[in-house]
Amino acid sequence: MLAQTPGGADDILTSANYKPLTGKERAAFLVSDTLLSPLTYVAAVGGGGIQHLNNAPPEWNQGAKGYAKRSASVLGIVLIQGSISNGAAAALGYEPRYIHCGCNGFLKRTSHAVVWSIITKNSAGANRLNLPALAGAYGSGMISTLWYPDRFDPWKDGVRLGTQQLPFLAGANWLREFSPDLKRVLHLH
Repeated sequence: MLAQTPGGADDILTSANYKPLTGKERAAFLVSDTLLSPLTYVAAVGGGGIQHLNNAPPEWNQGAKGYAKRSASVLGIVLIQGSISNGAAAALGYEPRYIHCGCNGFLKRTSHAVVWSIITKNSAGANRLNLPALAGAYGSGMISTLWYPDRFDPWKDGVRLGTQQLPFLAGANWLREFSPDLKRVLHLH
């Protein structure tokens, strides 16, 4: 979802116009960014499809039932990740929204999107390691082993699953960074 300023204006959130969220705005962001975001459901369908093509885990078999299990699993992971990340961000006073580069150039903006997968701002506007995003990735990976087949271990496999989510965080930020340009090119509002 495109990060917006707290007032909901179409202005893109950058370090230059950064303003921390209020409690009400945080709650609204959690709902809009996780529960109501089409990306949540695209991730579930797409991620389930990738896992299905790779037959991972094989205990879930192929066919519609296997695909449904995999898609539901990815949906659960995404929802848990968003809940942990947003909850931890609220507790620490960290920013849950993506902060755009505000710079020019494909490489600069791409590197910004990657770096801001693990960096965020605190309520004072200082850059910080994005512990809430990391907790969301690893926490959801560990929790997801509860519904995976018995051979999955929360520490070993949960950490592996969490680490596998990190490139997706960078990819999502890349899409957030360039989505205003794509919308302009495609004449979308």
